[in-house]
Amino acid sequence: MNSKIKVFFVFLAVLAVFSVLSFSDILRGIHSANLSNTLKSSALSGQSDDIDNDGLSNVEESYWNTNFQNPDSDSDGFLDGEEVASGHDPSVKGPDDALIESNLTQKLANLTLGGVMEGSLKSDSPDYDKSVNALTLSIVDDGLISFNPEISLSDLKTIDPTKESKDIYIAQIDSVLEKLYKALSQETKEIGAKLELVNNGGMSNPQFIEYFISQREIFNAIAKEILQIPVPADLLNKHASFINYILTLSKVNDSLAKGKDDPIRATVGFNLFIGLVEDFSTVIQSSFLEN
Repeated sequence: MNSKIKVFFVFLAVLAVFSVLSFSDILRGIHSANLSNTLKSSALSGQSDDIDNDGLSNVEESYWNTNFQNPDSDSDGFLDGEEVASGHDPSVKGPDDALIESNLTQKLANLTLGGVMEGSLKSDSPDYDKSVNALTLSIVDDGLISFNPEISLSDLKTIDPTKESKDIYIAQIDSVLEKLYKALSQETKEIGAKLELVNNGGMSNPQFIEYFISQREIFNAIAKEILQIPVPADLLNKHASFINYILTLSKVNDSLAKGKDDPIRATVGFNLFIGLVEDFSTVIQSSFLEN
C-alpha cells in the first residue's frame, strides 16, 4: 500500500472539518442536521411505515389523498411514490405520467403543499410537529437512497482466488488507489473555495457547475477503470463495496453540479461527502489492508 495513502487518512479528517465550516457559512447552517441521527431518532411509530410498499409513507398518503393500501391509487401503472418523486399527482391518471429523475426540492414543495391543504402542516394543527418530523424523515430517507449506486456483481470479472492472482489484483488496485487518493485529496482541499462561488450567482455559477461536473467525471473514470480489473472470487463483495464508494463520490459531485435544480439534494450530497471522506480509511482498511 502506498505510504502517501496511509498518511492521507489522517489529513482527510482534518481537511473535512474546514470544508464543513466553509459550507456552514455559505448555506447558513442548513447542512448541520446529522442525517444518520435524524433517521435513528424518529420515534413516530407508524408515521413512516409504508404498508403498500409504493414509496409513500402512510402519512404521505394522507397528504395526497391516496389509498395507503393500494400502491397505484390511480391505476395508471406507476407506483404512487414514483409519481410524487417525479412531480406528478398520484391520485390523478394522466397521459404525462412518464417518470423523471427524482427531485427532492420539488418533492418537499409538493408534500408541504399537500400537508397544508390536508391540514396537518398548519401551525395550529395538533399533529404539526409529528407531520414536520415525518416529512423531514421522508425527504432525508429518499435523499440517501438516491445516492445508492446501482452495480450488479454480475458486472464484475472474477478469477480463481490464488495467491498469485491476489498479488496481481493488489498491484492493479494500488494504481487505482493512487488516482483516488489524488482526486479526493484535491477535492477536499478545494471544495471550501469552490462552494464560496455560490456567493456569486448561487449554484447557477458556471465555475461552480463546471468544477463539480469535472469531479464527477474523474470519479466515474476511476470506477470504470476498477470495473475492468479481474477480482479473485473471494474478494468480490469487498471489491464491489469499493466501487460503490467511488460511484457514490461521483453521485455526490453530480448532485452539487445540479444544485441549482435541486438544492436540497445538493445539501444532502455535501453531508455525504463529509461522511465519505471520514470513511476513507475504513473503506481501504476493510477492502484491502485486511487481506
